[in-house]
Amino acid sequence: MTSLYWKLTRTLCFSLFVFLYTLQDQKSVSGEATMAYFLKPLTYNSQIAGYLIRCYPGKWTTIDAVSKHILGSFDDDEILKGNSNTPGLRESGRLVQKSVDTRAIQARRGQTPTP
Repeated sequence: MTSLYWKLTRTLCFSLFVFLYTLQDQKSVSGEATMAYFLKPLTYNSQIAGYLIRCYPGKWTTIDAVSKHILGSFDDDEILKGNSNTPGLRESGRLVQKSVDTRAIQARRGQTPTP
C-alpha cells in the first residue's frame, strides 16, 4: 500500500522538479502552459485505502491502494465544488469504502478477493 504512495510521490516530485527547473529561464516555458498534479490519500478506518489523483488536464481518478485498480474517473464538472478548484471527496470516498468492504466480505467467506 505504501509502495504505491511512494511511487506516485516520487514520480510527481520528479515531474515537479523538472517543471520548476525549466522555470528558471522564463523564455523556456510558454505563458499559456499549464501543469498541475493532485495526489490525495483517501482513508478508511484510519488507513490509506485509495488515492484521488489528477495530472492536469486529465480526468480525476480514484485508485484502490491495495489492488491498484482504477475505481472511477471524473470530469471537472462532476467533482469540483462550485467555482473552485477543490475536489469533492465524497464520491471517491464511497468508491474506496465499497472496494474495501467488498474485499472484506469476500475474505470472510473464504473467497479470493477480486478487484
